[in-house]
Amino acid sequence: MFDDPAVRALIDLDRPVACILDRVLHFVVDDAEAAEIVGGVHDVLPPGGHLVFTHITQDPEPESGGDVGQVFKPTDGHFWGRPRARILDIVGCFELVEPGLTYTPQWRPDPGAPAHPAPERTFTLAGVGRRR
Repeated sequence: MFDDPAVRALIDLDRPVACILDRVLHFVVDDAEAAEIVGGVHDVLPPGGHLVFTHITQDPEPESGGDVGQVFKPTDGHFWGRPRARILDIVGCFELVEPGLTYTPQWRPDPGAPAHPAPERTFTLAGVGRRR
């Protein structure tokens, strides 16, 4: 995709850019395939480029897989919630910026905003990785 001349006409990959994989990786069932996708993005981005990503997790309640999966039942894809450790492995080629991999309400909340009462109940982890 990044070799497509139309894409290269729009995106200057000689300068730092960001790629956003928001709620994408949990539809890739195989961990190795998910890591390969992230690795491909890493290899295309220039130093200083960033990957912004979110991923569904069942860490707070592993038994909730059926309930969380029902949300995605209307889609053609398969939902695959992963534990935090597996997500960290998948995005491991990037250097995570602070605050690292955390529940979405805890990822740099607006100053003065009230704390989310149960961030783990979002079942969504977020992170930003920087290519060195």
